[in-house]
Amino acid sequence: MTTESEHENYLLLTAKLFESGALSMSQAAKKCGYTIYEFIDLLYKYNISVINCPASDLESDVKNARESIRNFKQ
Repeated sequence: MTTESEHENYLLLTAKLFESGALSMSQAAKKCGYTIYEFIDLLYKYNISVINCPASDLESDVKNARESIRNFKQ
């Protein structure tokens, strides 16, 4: 039998594993017994961003998207 504080610690640990990239959102939600939407609410509670990728990846994605648009227009 787990106590409420043990359960809260487990939720926080799982959220932190998501934040570090060790778990995907769906994996983390499943481990908590939550839906994706419930897990997003949990992340909000712990002030953890739902978007879990470095800014450099986003910059690269934008660059690639712009290049694809230019190539499509030609």
